[in-house]
Amino acid sequence: MDKDTSDKLIHFAENIGEVNGKLDLILGQTSKTNGHVAELFKRINSIEKSQAACPVQDLVIQVGKISDETEVPRFYARYPKLLKLTVAAVLAMLILEGFSLANRLRKDVEIVQPKTEQHDNSDN
Repeated sequence: MDKDTSDKLIHFAENIGEVNGKLDLILGQTSKTNGHVAELFKRINSIEKSQAACPVQDLVIQVGKISDETEVPRFYARYPKLLKLTVAAVLAMLILEGFSLANRLRKDVEIVQPKTEQHDNSDN
C-alpha cells in the first residue's frame, strides 16, 4: 500500500469515528425524546380516561335541563309579590267558580223538585 492510500484510510477511519460519535449522541438524544414522548402519552391517556369517567358535555346538558326545569320557581323567587298576586288570583277564581257551581246546582235542584204549594186542610 502506498502512502497516499494509507493516509486516506487513516482519514477515513477518523471520519468514521467522528460519525460514530455523532451517531451515539443522536441515539442518546432520541432515547431521551422517546422517553419524554412515552411520558406524554401516559399523561394524555390518564387525562382521556378521567374525561371519559366524567364527561363535561353530559354535565353541561344536565345543568341546562335543571336550569329549564327551575325557570318558573326562580322567576317567582325573584318576584315574590307577583307570586302572592298569582296565588290570590287563582284562589279568587276558585271561590267564584265554587259560587257559580253552587248557584247552578241550586237551580238544578229547584227544577227537579219544584216548590209545591202547601194545602191548607183547615177548610174541611
